[in-house]
This record gives sequence, structure tokens and C-alpha cells, in this order.
Amino acid sequence: MAERTRGARKLSEPKPFNPPTPWYRRTHTRIIAIVVTLAVIVWMGFWRPWETVRVTDGSDDLFGGLGEVERLIRAENRAVGESGQDYATIAFMMPIRTGDKDPNSRTSIQHELEGAYLAQWWSNHEEGDPVRFSSSRPLVRLLLADTGDGGVDWNDTVTDLVARAESDEHLVAVAGLGSSVDTTQRAVSALNDHGIPTFGSVITSSALSAPRLARVAPTNADEAAAAVAYLTTTPEWLAATPEAPYKIHMVRDTDPNDRYATDLANRYRNAFPRDNPAYPRPTEGGFNAAVGAVGNVLALEAQRICGIDPDVVFFAGFSADLRTFLGKLAARDCAADGPITVICGDDVNRVTGVHGLWTGGSVRVLYTTLATPQAWDSPVAERDKLFSPVPIARFRDGPHSYHAVFGDDLEDGHAIMSYDSVVTAVEATRRARTEKAKVPQPVDLVNGLNQINGTARVPGASGWIYFQIPRNASQQWLPFNKLIPVMSLDANGKATLEALSSNNGRPPGPPPR
Repeated sequence: MAERTRGARKLSEPKPFNPPTPWYRRTHTRIIAIVVTLAVIVWMGFWRPWETVRVTDGSDDLFGGLGEVERLIRAENRAVGESGQDYATIAFMMPIRTGDKDPNSRTSIQHELEGAYLAQWWSNHEEGDPVRFSSSRPLVRLLLADTGDGGVDWNDTVTDLVARAESDEHLVAVAGLGSSVDTTQRAVSALNDHGIPTFGSVITSSALSAPRLARVAPTNADEAAAAVAYLTTTPEWLAATPEAPYKIHMVRDTDPNDRYATDLANRYRNAFPRDNPAYPRPTEGGFNAAVGAVGNVLALEAQRICGIDPDVVFFAGFSADLRTFLGKLAARDCAADGPITVICGDDVNRVTGVHGLWTGGSVRVLYTTLATPQAWDSPVAERDKLFSPVPIARFRDGPHSYHAVFGDDLEDGHAIMSYDSVVTAVEATRRARTEKAKVPQPVDLVNGLNQINGTARVPGASGWIYFQIPRNASQQWLPFNKLIPVMSLDANGKATLEALSSNNGRPPGPPPR
């Protein structure tokens, strides 16, 4: 390569490159970052988005879409707190934020919370005066306790409630409880271990039990007895002979974790006559609602019924699967031969008002229910005084009645039963109050329950409530001979009262004078 000439222009040297100071090394930026970090740490100490609030007095506004009930509970709780009067706290616990794991519909959940609030308000305002509290003490503060979808978060909820029982919140009892499923049993058992009594609103499984559990609903055994007692009055039953027996088929959910369905099937089976050739033991078919292809199994069961030709089919399962079964049954090959009667438990109330449950006239549905407003106007109820007029008026009459405040349909029975569970908890609390203990401890409510007996009954909206006194401390409190309505349901979800019964066929009236 030829040398450069001496006079050639020299290439300029590059200037050194000085990169800008990173943002995180700038003094003012570091100061801002430190301040923001400290603020977030402090803020997160109060607000923890990874933790779900399970228990509220209504001030957290957790359950959107439930109407006015949270606001009303919050307002009543605030008034109780500001009154300076003695108060007891009752938590209403059930799965509230639910999904596919829970049998409760959004409507039935709302109705239960509304009934709980109605019980709180009338317990505090027995004369109906919204300004003044009644003279009965202690007053009632109400908490909402959510156990999550299917009750899977029961442990977090119970832990919170136990802490409140040990604090100055005066938590004395837990009402509601949800459905007869395994998570409910775990929650009830855990509360019982800490001496906290529970008052079930709609649990009916005879297998669900705890020493401090009191129920306002009849058990599945009671419902099965009432259903069979009703059947014994029908022409088909009365006409049965060994040569032409009364035939029964049962379709049941075999999921071992479903206490409601398992127990209901056992109770149906035990309610039928034994060793009578005119009434042979039922044939059975099963499905498992916890796994897939339930519709396929129920379609096969519907076809089997054509060959069995039973007088009645008992269904032991939840309403979602019943709805599938009814659709398959209406489409069975022998549907034109005549209607088939299906008898179910109280979970049917979740589909009252639902249109298009099945098509055609080949299905007739009867069910036992926990409560219906139709019973209030029954001539039999009026004749035998099966209801106190007080709770009926609280639901129907005046500016502070359920009808005026909420205006919802009562046919599913959930508002009525939740009302009864809370007023029964309040009654046990007030009967356990003494001069020394103006607000009783949770364990003291056992003696409050001991006073709810045949001569001192609770006037429930679902009928008179009083308990069989447990023979020992390990047994629960069961309602004695509780009223059980027998209903029919048409394809568009219209429920009609057919009879008023009980486990012995004679529901109780008012306490003797």
C-alpha cells in the first residue's frame, strides 16, 4: 500500500463516550423510590389483596349483586353499636361467593341473607318502631360469614369467627350454615370444638351432626316419613295387593361426599314398609354427580323405568340433577303410556319459578319442602293454629315487613328458614341471659336451648319450633315433629300446596296454656 503523503489531512480522534447516569442512580429519583416503597409497605399492612375477607358486618360491601341487604345490615349494626346497650353478635354463615361447586343459586343466597336481616331487625324492634329499640336484651348485631364456593374456605371463616368470639364483639352463635355437604360438617365441628353453638337453617341430612348444633328444619328422615305418609292416602297405595303390588323405584346420587343425597336415599329406603308383599322393597339406580356424563346415566334410568313400570319414583339428589332427570323422563319411550310420579326432597325449592323444567304431561312431581307461604293461608293451618300470626305479619304486613322491604318471592322457603334460624338463636341467647351475665357466653346457650321445649315454643315462620332434649352432651338438638308441607310442581316451576304433614302426620300447634 502506498504511503500517505505528508500533506494529507489527519483523521480526527473520536471523542470519549460518557453514558447518561441510570435513573436508579440519580439522587432525586432514589429518594422518590424510597418514599414510594415505604408508602406501599405501610399501605399493604392494611390492604392485602391476596387475602379474602370472609366475615363482615356489612361495611366491606363484599357481595355485589345482593341488593340492599348488606346496606341494611350495616345500618342496623351501626345503630346497635351507637345505642350503648348490651348486644350479642350472631354470624350468618354460608357459601356466599359461589360458583359451580355449590348447589345454592344466587337467588337462594340473597333470600337467606334477607331473612337473616329481617330476624335481626324484628328482634331489635319487636313493636315495629324503627326509631326505638324494643325492651328485650341483648340487642342483636349481625355478621355475614362467607365460606366460599362449595364451602371450601370454611377453615378461614371459622378461624375468624373463633377470634371474634374471644374478643369484645360478643359473638355467641353462628346461624345459617349452608347445605348438607361435607364442608358444612367440618365447619360445624370446628365451631363446636370452640364451644360455639350453631343453628342450621336448611340442613336436613341426618348424618350431619355436632353436640351444639340446633336445627330449625326437619331431617331427611322426617321428610321421608312425611312423603310416605302422604302416599299411604293415595288410591294406588290403598289398592295394592300381593298380586298387584305397589312398585317403587329409586334413583340416587352415589357421590360419597354428598351427605344430603346419601342420607335422603337411606331415609327413603327405611321409610317404606318391611315384609309386606303388597309393598316390596324398591328397585334402585344410581349416578355420581361429582363426575361427568351424568346426563347419559339419567337417560338410561329413564328408559329402565319403562321396563320396571313403577307406581312412583323417588329421587335422592340435588335439584340440578333432578332437572336433567325430569327432562330425560319426559322423553322416555313409554311416555305416552301415562304420567309417572316423581317424589323428591326439599332441594326442589331451588327450581321453583323456573320455566321449562320438562315438556309434555308424562311427569308429575311431588316434594316435601321446609317452608311455603301457601301454608299460612291453609284452612287446616288456621283450624289447628299451626302458625303464630306474629312471624306471618313480619313477612307480609306493614312498612317493615319482608314484602315491603324486599318484595321477593318467598316460595323457595330460604328467607323463611333463615329468619327462623336467627330468631331461634336470639331466643336461646336471651333465655341464657342472667343478671350477672347480661350477654351470655357461647357455651351458655345450651341452657337457653333447654328452655325451648313443648311448653315454650319459638313461633317460627315455618311453624312452631321446639326441640327434643338431647339424651347426652354428644347429641344435637332436633326439632320435634316439625311441620312439613307436601307440594306439587308443574313443568313451569309453579309450586302448589297439597298437604301439611310431619314425621308422624300430625304437625304441632301452639304450646299448651
